[in-house]
Amino acid sequence: MPSWKTPIPEQIERAISLLARPEQRRYFFDKLQNPSWLTPLEERGFFSNPPAPLRDDTKGTIQFPPWPALQYLARMATNAQAQDDVLRIALNIPNTENIIVHDLLAEIATSLPAPMSAQFVVRAPQWLNMPHHGALPTTLGTLIKHLATNGQPGPAKELARATLDITKQRNRDITAHMEAWYYGQLLKEALPSLTDAIGMDALTLTSDLLEIAAPPYTLGGMATANDGSNHWHEKIEDDEDLHDIKNHLVNATRSAAAQLAKQPAHTRAVIADLEARPTIVFHRIALDIIRREKDRVPDLVSARLTNHDNFENTGLRHEYQHLLHDAFTQLPAADQECILNWINNGPPTEQYENRVRASGRHPTPEDTDCYKRYWQRRQLTPIADNLPPAWASAYQAIINELGPEPDEPTSGFMGPTSPVTKEELAAMAPEDLIAYLRSWTPKDELLGPSRAGVAMHLTGIITTNPTMLDPVIRRIRDLHPTYVRNYFYGLRQANEQQKPIAWESVLDLAMWIVDQPRDAATQDTKDPFDDDHGLAGTRSAIADLLNQALNNNMPAAYRDTVWHIIKILSQDPDPTVEDEAKYGGTMDAYALAINSIRAKAIDAGIKYALMIRREHQEPKDFTVMPEVPALLRDHLHQDPSVAVRAVYGRFFPWLVLLDKQWARSNVDAVFGDEKGKHAWEAYVTCCPAYDDPVSLLEQYYERAVDDLQHDKQPEQRGSRPDQDEQLGTHLMTRYYRGQLPLDTGLVARFFERAPSHARAHAIESVGRILYGTKEPVPLLIRERLVNLWTMRRQAATTALSAHRDELAAFGWWFAAAKLDHTWELTELRDVLRNNHAVALDYQVIEQLSKLAPTHAALVVECLRAFVTTERQYWAILGAEQHVRTILDRALQDNTAKDAATALIHDLGAIGYTKFRDLLQAT
Repeated sequence: MPSWKTPIPEQIERAISLLARPEQRRYFFDKLQNPSWLTPLEERGFFSNPPAPLRDDTKGTIQFPPWPALQYLARMATNAQAQDDVLRIALNIPNTENIIVHDLLAEIATSLPAPMSAQFVVRAPQWLNMPHHGALPTTLGTLIKHLATNGQPGPAKELARATLDITKQRNRDITAHMEAWYYGQLLKEALPSLTDAIGMDALTLTSDLLEIAAPPYTLGGMATANDGSNHWHEKIEDDEDLHDIKNHLVNATRSAAAQLAKQPAHTRAVIADLEARPTIVFHRIALDIIRREKDRVPDLVSARLTNHDNFENTGLRHEYQHLLHDAFTQLPAADQECILNWINNGPPTEQYENRVRASGRHPTPEDTDCYKRYWQRRQLTPIADNLPPAWASAYQAIINELGPEPDEPTSGFMGPTSPVTKEELAAMAPEDLIAYLRSWTPKDELLGPSRAGVAMHLTGIITTNPTMLDPVIRRIRDLHPTYVRNYFYGLRQANEQQKPIAWESVLDLAMWIVDQPRDAATQDTKDPFDDDHGLAGTRSAIADLLNQALNNNMPAAYRDTVWHIIKILSQDPDPTVEDEAKYGGTMDAYALAINSIRAKAIDAGIKYALMIRREHQEPKDFTVMPEVPALLRDHLHQDPSVAVRAVYGRFFPWLVLLDKQWARSNVDAVFGDEKGKHAWEAYVTCCPAYDDPVSLLEQYYERAVDDLQHDKQPEQRGSRPDQDEQLGTHLMTRYYRGQLPLDTGLVARFFERAPSHARAHAIESVGRILYGTKEPVPLLIRERLVNLWTMRRQAATTALSAHRDELAAFGWWFAAAKLDHTWELTELRDVLRNNHAVALDYQVIEQLSKLAPTHAALVVECLRAFVTTERQYWAILGAEQHVRTILDRALQDNTAKDAATALIHDLGAIGYTKFRDLLQAT
């Protein structure tokens, strides 16, 4: 370590006088190595004014200037003698939008001793809430690891929770503070050390996030266990990171669980924690953990493999069969015989026979018997090497007839197969791939390889490498329509992943396709085992690609070509009136729209207009794009399709944005007639209550409230959002913004007329907004919300059974912790005592633990109400650490000690003795 000299005042003043120009400051700070200059420079304000971003609104650009003084400070952070000064200076640097400053401050934090680094944790949310991040996510991952590894588990956990926070959008997309790739890298960097430091809390952290990212599918308005994970994350044991954040969270949850389960003290707790979660992805992870630790938990291996629901559950098939493969020989003979008997009995054949009938054929006994052998082959393959002799002979006979099992299917649907693997196709030169696709002809055999199977591989190849076929793109015109359609599917997925696409040649191919005579695009088959019989599927795929690209990164330079394609597709006969009558019973009009060509073209036309708007900010109307209002006018007044009309409702806020006068003039044409009801449904279920559109739609909100029926049951169609529920969400938004009164008008009439599920959804929607709000809620809004809740709670006193779901929704309000805490605790206690249930029980208990130090007596009252009711007792099983924190804090508080002691005894009396050690400690 050099012996640095402290600069004298004359030296400091002389140096400062030479730092008038940016290049001089840059040179000075780049060369400065002496930490003794820190305090003098601080005193003269060199660390007080971070450079602001430089915006050029005319070009739409932003630059982040470097800050040489902070770069010098970052170098000094590694000097042990200077670290106290560095910490003080860094913490006093004002907030800024300059992402370079954020990254350097995070870098400084990673260089300081961990107790010092922990003091930066409170700054991280401010950095993350900025629209730009640069390298910050990577640096924060290093900081989490630094804190976790060096004795600061609490700050490490707090920083991880803030950094990894996600938000679920209505369309099931997930947004985070960073792009999905950075999200995955951060988890890989920080999670192992964090798991070592905080144990089971790490699994809770990733599982809670995964539960938000992958919500359950609903059926008839009720949540199911199905989350579709066997489709979007086919193999739990693989690190799938090509899709989105939820895949990274699956990887992280599995990794944390596997790391913890290696410790004998945690193995069963990990499995129990996962299996207590509501959706199937956690049960898949649990099966994977049981497989990894099979020698430690042989009883769980037997129990899970001999569970017939697990055996039949297509969502668990991959993990079940992997466990069966690894553990079959260690099962007792009786358990092996049980599984083999299930296989001998064969599969349920009703779904298969219905699918055959849907393709226009009648299933014969020979077809069904063949299907059974295919099914048995799949079930027997994992244990083929360990079968009893008689079963081994039977399996070999099936293999001799059908051949070996191909790549395992991971869902209940046995999809089309290919004669070659995706890897073999991808390895071909472009010319050879085209030649193969043109020459290969499928045989006419049940469940045999098909063009549809090859086309699925082609989609994956183009998704990974969208420019692969560019040298031979004109030859794609000569391919079978099945391949052309899947080529465009692959381009759409590649564009979604921001991969470069040669738009000129792709649009040229698309224009050629849509210009083909419409009679060449006859209705395609809906059976995935069959080939496309025309170009209708390809036209639909082109519309999907345009919608994705116009919403993403389509260059405006291709405006004319894009519009030509949209114009042609907007004249497509799909959807027909007959189609809408056939499928309207199971899908709402907008669901029909996103599955029909003409409606998707109108959708693309609006997104095309938004693209032009980005290029021409003024004037704020259709002047610079006259082709758009002409298209909209024609289909608004002449198109018989309810699906097309639904597009107008779905994008009405954006039509207002594009040309408010046009929207005002056409609002009644969009919403006023019989088809307008479908437009209204699409609007209210898909759009937030933006102020400008709301101002034009007042009479339609009135009509919607008048149409409410108090005894109406929730919609049973899984694809259709309930418009009564979403109407409530709109009205709640308008109420807390101060646009509607509480006691009269729309809000009061809504609660008088709406069915119970819609009322409950309205109250829950307010709680969800509070829960997702990062900033403090203004006082005026808090007062409005308290008045709203008070009104609804009072309504429940006269008819509790009709308001139970409304009361349960208070769990969202309480977990959000945005209102007065004493008021929240009092209301929660009363809800639990009367209703015996709240939503988000885990998050509610977590919030109770946070309030225990300041509101111990009330918190214990709430906890007692939680755990002494039949419906809520089990909530503490997944939140034991938070319960322990509550009881421990309460035992140290004179106002709550007796109540906490009594509660621990009451829990012990019913066999829940895990907290008695707290009494002994006391």
